[in-house]
Amino acid sequence: MVKKKKVSKRLKKQASTILAGTMVSVCALTPTLPQNVHAQALEDAPGKPGVSSAWTTGAKNGIGTAFYNPRNGASKSNVWYTLTNGILSEVYYPDVTRANLQEMQLIVTDGKTFTDFEKEDTTHEIRLIHKDAPVYKQINTDKEGKYRIEKTYITDPDHHSVLSEVTFYALKGKVSDYQLLIYSNPSLNNSGMGDTAKVVKDGHSSYLVASELDTALAVTASVPFVKASSGYAGKSDGIEELKKNFKLESFFNSAEEGNVAQIAELDLGKGRTKKAKFTVSIGFGDTEVGSIESAKRSLRYPFSFIEAKYVIGWKEYIKSLSKPTIGDGTQFNAATMMLKAHEDKLHPGAMIASLTVPWGDAVNADQGGVGGYHLVWSRDLYEVASSLAAIGDIETAKRALDYLDHIQQYPDGSFPQNSWIDGTPYWKGLQLDEVAYPIILAHQIGETNKARFDSLIKPATDFIVKNGPFTPQERWEEEGGYSPSTIATEIAALVLAGTISREHEDYGSAAVYFAKADEWEKKLEDWLVTHKAPLTDGKQPYYIRINDNTNPDDGSMLSINNGGGTYPENQIVDAGFLELVRLGIRQADDPLIVQSLDVIDKVIKFDSPHGPTWYRYNHDGYGEKADAKPYDGTGIGRPWPFLSGERAQYEIALGLTGQKNKPTNVYGSKNLLKTIEGTANDGFMIPEQIWDGDPVADRNLVPGEGTGSATPLAWSMAQYVRLAENIKQGKNVETPKDVADRYIVNRPGAGPEVNIVSPVNGTVVNDSKVTIVGKSNPNTTVVLSGGKEKVVVTTDQNGEFTADVELSGLGENVIDVVSYDNRRSVSASRLSITYQLPAFFEMEDSVGDDYGPGSYVYPTNPVFKEGDFDIKKIRASKDSENVYFEIQFGNLDNPWGGPSGLSKQLVDIYIDQDGKENSGNTWTKDLNARFTSDAAWEKRIRVTGNWHGDTGVYDTYDNQPASSINVKANNDTDTLVLTVPIKALGGEPQPGWGFTFVAAGENNGGVRHVLEKVEEWNFGGGSSTGVHSHIIDTTVPEGKTQEEVLDWKNNSPVQLPTIRLK
Repeated sequence: MVKKKKVSKRLKKQASTILAGTMVSVCALTPTLPQNVHAQALEDAPGKPGVSSAWTTGAKNGIGTAFYNPRNGASKSNVWYTLTNGILSEVYYPDVTRANLQEMQLIVTDGKTFTDFEKEDTTHEIRLIHKDAPVYKQINTDKEGKYRIEKTYITDPDHHSVLSEVTFYALKGKVSDYQLLIYSNPSLNNSGMGDTAKVVKDGHSSYLVASELDTALAVTASVPFVKASSGYAGKSDGIEELKKNFKLESFFNSAEEGNVAQIAELDLGKGRTKKAKFTVSIGFGDTEVGSIESAKRSLRYPFSFIEAKYVIGWKEYIKSLSKPTIGDGTQFNAATMMLKAHEDKLHPGAMIASLTVPWGDAVNADQGGVGGYHLVWSRDLYEVASSLAAIGDIETAKRALDYLDHIQQYPDGSFPQNSWIDGTPYWKGLQLDEVAYPIILAHQIGETNKARFDSLIKPATDFIVKNGPFTPQERWEEEGGYSPSTIATEIAALVLAGTISREHEDYGSAAVYFAKADEWEKKLEDWLVTHKAPLTDGKQPYYIRINDNTNPDDGSMLSINNGGGTYPENQIVDAGFLELVRLGIRQADDPLIVQSLDVIDKVIKFDSPHGPTWYRYNHDGYGEKADAKPYDGTGIGRPWPFLSGERAQYEIALGLTGQKNKPTNVYGSKNLLKTIEGTANDGFMIPEQIWDGDPVADRNLVPGEGTGSATPLAWSMAQYVRLAENIKQGKNVETPKDVADRYIVNRPGAGPEVNIVSPVNGTVVNDSKVTIVGKSNPNTTVVLSGGKEKVVVTTDQNGEFTADVELSGLGENVIDVVSYDNRRSVSASRLSITYQLPAFFEMEDSVGDDYGPGSYVYPTNPVFKEGDFDIKKIRASKDSENVYFEIQFGNLDNPWGGPSGLSKQLVDIYIDQDGKENSGNTWTKDLNARFTSDAAWEKRIRVTGNWHGDTGVYDTYDNQPASSINVKANNDTDTLVLTVPIKALGGEPQPGWGFTFVAAGENNGGVRHVLEKVEEWNFGGGSSTGVHSHIIDTTVPEGKTQEEVLDWKNNSPVQLPTIRLK
């Protein structure tokens, strides 16, 4: 028996669960209404629908599932258990995303003087029974020393069931002095409400059955139920009765469509024995009958027989992998098993971030759809697959890549921020490191054949070229901008994709990828290093966490998510720049890397009881609150153990250099490995975050140990595993050699010089097709990208080339012209061409009138900059398919990484197509303004900076558009270009059509309000009674002024006119 030993570690978690799976033969079930177990049971429980439901804490100390290898066919056991606080917590079935149980625990009473609940009234231990199989034993001892309960958990490899072997020890008196009850609180299909519960009897066996739609669970035991009841949680579940009367006196056969809970008393016999042993079985199925069958079949063999079968699968897997030469071997095995256990069995290769809901005990579970961490992030999947590949499990890593390629990747080459296992996006953000990591993984495991290149690698790399290096979100999923960690992955992916392209003789793609990688690599320090360096009083430049533009010292302010506050962006640091070292772009003894580490250690290091750990960044708000209450959108970020692993990998790389420079603190990679081990709990689970405050007993928070966020975090376990292997090999095995060769070992020389003869830079054209003429060396590959399609040509014997390029869209088009020697070297030139069509509508708006009726002022947060909402110029044109609107603002940036290229603005275009009096929609959408009777609209175009998918063309006040549009933001010219299909407007714009352009503030899917008094996040200058509009700038026809139109004092609600085409 393996028990984790830790210095000054106290057993602290409470206990509560018996896993019980039971199956009933289909033919044995009575096809009519179930029989009551207790003769006096009433048919229906009162108290519908029960109290509101929640999940359990994200701090798990045990997880288990049967080992599965897809090569052996379909899985027979699609069930996962989790343990916390001495009880069984969420159980997942039929995949890793669908929780179906909130908790299951034992209740102990003598029927006269006390009732104890495992979770609250016992002290808890947990032990990993086998060092090479996830079999956990919970040991719960009554705080008054009356009894002890031991529960060992497995899942049945042949059925969808969880088994718990329970031993009840009477430490005082005998077993028959006690009554033992199972309490089960189902939460089927990821929600606590909508479940139906009933008590079913089949022969001598009874079952607590709960179901919702296509999911059911059944609880039974190897000993009979004396009594059983189904009720509504908090209302008729028997808990209050047991607390008050110490016995269960009311019984109900069923409870329908609510937050149900079930309870059953176990028959432990009448003898004078000091212990009783039995097995609880929880079976799952897509019907009630199927769940009973699963539970029943898992009790047909002794627990020890099924346990042996469960263990052998894991033992063989662990035996096949590389073994560490340092550290805790059991911890290494446990971490490896947890990574494998997070792989889904219906979608092999899909590995979720964690089988938890962070701070789940504070997360409402009434409605389905809460993703928690049981979702797939391509970044986390890379971390897991990369680590498994490093220790020899290439097969699982290839399945992960297959999943990324065939399930999760979008047609445009990008990846969702995260998704359910079927690929359906959950959060719809865009993080460019998540586009890059699959390319890096493909290279690491040698999956670079032509099919993989065409399917995954090339589309993803093309997307990076088109959209990078700016990322709408960085790896902490909160800010948009120029991020060291993200750009490191982009550069590495570009170099690797270039190498792979060359191998497949796609020299055009190779040229573009190498050129773009080299361009970004040369600008790293300009973009990402502050020389004003406020954290070192200007004495020592350092990498910052993120830059909203290409100037890190322009004074831009960063509004930190999760209530972190607002600070100059050059005062916010993280250690993401270490990815530049791990991925082979910068040497470990690079002076800026070393200087930045000294800043990191000064600003965000935390000396835990186990060794140095680090916060994500200064002023992080993602963690428990100051009073230790769960994170609820704001809080205080705590240290993350895997950051110690990233620092350790840096130190491995540092040891391979001449160490011309090194940070003040060098901790030793082996010591940092032990630091991570120290943060693991007694179940060997490594957390996402550790507690950095004083002990808080009622929240189970202990200094240096996991918080309520997520334990285990797959990324943390993966970092530990990969670090152990890297220490063994004396190098970072996943560092891509091709990248290090290009930027550290042997930089390529300049490629053949390329010059553009015509057209001249800055040319304005009125045709989308442009002929570009240039010169380079004879017989040289020249690639022109940035247009609608990449064009590849070869220079003639005189070194001349001619290429026909179709521009990508209206407005400025930047064409990169790259020459390539078809090996490693490239050279590049850049050409700017502006494409314009004849305008059918054009106007200049007054500059500086972004004040509504004249009284409005911007929110005080410094993220709002002068000109953000000031419409300066509008130009509209058309071709045979589309109408194009060019809208220039005083300032257009994208600090929060909005998908349309803007973050702060909401832009509406209202179109009156018939010009008839009192015809059309008369109100604006959520702006508290209406139109004059002759200006009502038939079409509305809305552009927002959020991720809700509401940019498009509307016919009414709906929240989702009838047609989509394309939006292109040029932050250099502060211009939005909207491409609107003519068919979405119902036809070409005609004389007499009216147009009204409106600029307002966007606020997380809604309108940012104007209030009477200005606030940090709301405009000021409105009325005290809310009769004003929320319009900051708008267009008005000749003879009217914006101040008059938006003056609510003279006309409330304000009435908007339109400007008609002539």
